[in-house]
Amino acid sequence: MMHTRLLEYFDDQFEKMVRNYRLAVDRHDPDGIHDYRVCSKRLKALFSLAECINPDFRAKKRFRRFRKLFKSSAVLRDMQIQMEIAGDLGQIPGFPHKEYAVFLRAEEQTAGERFDRFAGNFDVERLRRRRNTLEDALANVGAAKAEERARSHFRALLDDLIARVENPQRGDENMHGIRMLAKDVHYIREMLGECLAAPYGTDAFIGGIKQVHQALGKWHDYDIALIYFDQFAERGGSISDGRRDSVRVWIDEEKRRLMEAFETAWSAFREMLRSAPPTRP
Repeated sequence: MMHTRLLEYFDDQFEKMVRNYRLAVDRHDPDGIHDYRVCSKRLKALFSLAECINPDFRAKKRFRRFRKLFKSSAVLRDMQIQMEIAGDLGQIPGFPHKEYAVFLRAEEQTAGERFDRFAGNFDVERLRRRRNTLEDALANVGAAKAEERARSHFRALLDDLIARVENPQRGDENMHGIRMLAKDVHYIREMLGECLAAPYGTDAFIGGIKQVHQALGKWHDYDIALIYFDQFAERGGSISDGRRDSVRVWIDEEKRRLMEAFETAWSAFREMLRSAPPTRP
């Protein structure tokens, strides 16, 4: 049954990915771009799980074209997010919001043209064939062994996440990796919740881990904002050195606030784990 459920998960996520990718291609729809990228991440987690179930399945190799599809819209998605953040930056006294928005729109247009060129030469339906290799890999492992390995994979991911977050030497440079790992824990747990009986069946785990990586996601967006703002200033943007420093201070303060939100979400998540140990198989 687990094998069938995992293949059904592939079918569901693949159909959603294709539908939203077409929205992204047709009109650069922000929700379409976001949603097809989320589906890609869920499929990546599925392929990684399949490799843990059957080590002969090479997840990285089988996922290669999915990865190209995912990366093709990375800059375009970044620019859409940065356009939203530009509205927040407009609250800063003296910030050249209109000029900065023009700068971002130019970057967005360039990224959109690059995405269009990619889409014009990419047949997304060809990726459906990966289902066959996935099915073959899962079929070669018995149900009991597959479940045991899936549970072990989930435990290892969760333990790794806890170790990374609670490492006293953790620095800002490691937070992106922690964010991606938290998403993997979320997606694997989500899959197993659909494939296995309790203790994977409650929603508390999903809700808790989602708050953790969403706080880090916003933190990461502001980290990227620093990069684009510096590019704007270095390319002759109308902003003095003093005003540039004040903007950086404002962004750093937003990052600090978001890091506090992450720490709060993480504390709540860890408390949930301690109070409801069945969520850790």
